[in-house]
Amino acid sequence: MTGSTGVTSRRTFLRDLGHRAFALTVIGLAGCAPRAPASAAPSASFDPLTYVGNLDEIEAYWCSDERRPASPDPPVLGSELGDAEPSTWARIGMVGASAYILVRGGEATVVDTGPWCTHDVIEDGLTALGLDWSAVGSVVVTHKHPDHWMALTDALERASDAVAYAGAADIPHIASPRPIVAVGVGDRVMDLAIIPTPGHTPGHISVHDEAAGVLVVGDALGYSERQGIFLLPTSEDLPQAETSLGILAGLPFDTLLPSHGDAIVGGAWEELTEYIAGR
Repeated sequence: MTGSTGVTSRRTFLRDLGHRAFALTVIGLAGCAPRAPASAAPSASFDPLTYVGNLDEIEAYWCSDERRPASPDPPVLGSELGDAEPSTWARIGMVGASAYILVRGGEATVVDTGPWCTHDVIEDGLTALGLDWSAVGSVVVTHKHPDHWMALTDALERASDAVAYAGAADIPHIASPRPIVAVGVGDRVMDLAIIPTPGHTPGHISVHDEAAGVLVVGDALGYSERQGIFLLPTSEDLPQAETSLGILAGLPFDTLLPSHGDAIVGGAWEELTEYIAGR
């Protein structure tokens, strides 16, 4: 994605982007109603799963007071910080919409920026980890759906030296105040492995911290203690999403961190391989 290297306000940036059309998808909605015309304005029947419109309208939908999460859960730390810890993580947001901060040697990578439209939720997570925005060297967006990047502009305004990364196929649909670097097979960010996991979207990526045995999967799958592992019904290509589960199962990890649902802390690889075997 190309854009100005200067930091702009979200409103100015989105307006300058003009009318890029793409499908807005959110967790928890199923079905496939006919898409609205690209020129249609949001109305009382506005459906974020099927609506195709411009980024100004998408921002207006996600950042309205009634949809912006008012009270996110306190950050959840994945391990205690200390000199002996090669890496740690924090979960920010809430069970229904989470993002993560991965830390190595005092440097942080933010994986997704959530639907919150402001940087505050991320900042709370950094504070809980004993860090501030100066520690953020990279921001990874797992995929193009707006509930994973609405706070990206605010985050990059504060992490002024951070580089943003995403899968190449999804980058044209992600609003950013500066260019997003495309990553794929074999690429690493902060020595974290980027794992292409297409299916939910064409450019979906996951992030693997081998040292900590942690796998951040975005929307490659969801998990709840009641239901177990599940594929999201909003995935664009379910057969390809199933294939990506096999890619994830080929990695060594003990903790699995999805964007929607509960984290699996301990025994996550076994849980995933049992799910695959039972399909």
